[in-house]
Amino acid sequence: MSLFDKELALNQAGGNAELALELFEMLVKDLPAYQRAMNQAFTENNRENSWEATHKIHGGTAYCGVPDLKASCKTLEDMIKNLQSDDDMHSETMRIAVENLNHEITRLIDAADSINSQLAQGEK
Repeated sequence: MSLFDKELALNQAGGNAELALELFEMLVKDLPAYQRAMNQAFTENNRENSWEATHKIHGGTAYCGVPDLKASCKTLEDMIKNLQSDDDMHSETMRIAVENLNHEITRLIDAADSINSQLAQGEK
């Protein structure tokens, strides 16, 4: 896995580098709000809102060539779906999964300028 896969991003955008860049920029722009919503929902022990916020992040990764972030989202989404009760929201396993997702979001945002440059070049 990796933080960013340019070839995957271009393939997911049908070979259109301009579209790949636009999709990536939209994801990076929306990530802080989704991240805040996710963290607030976990703090409030709200399983439904936690899943919705995580699902929005996961959906945003679909066409951006960001395998690490996508995998972290999928893991957390699946964990939330499989919870037996809201009390399980604060298990150690869930806490680690939320921390991992927050870490991947931060990594991606920190690397956004570099990734934008790679996509702006357009070639595989």
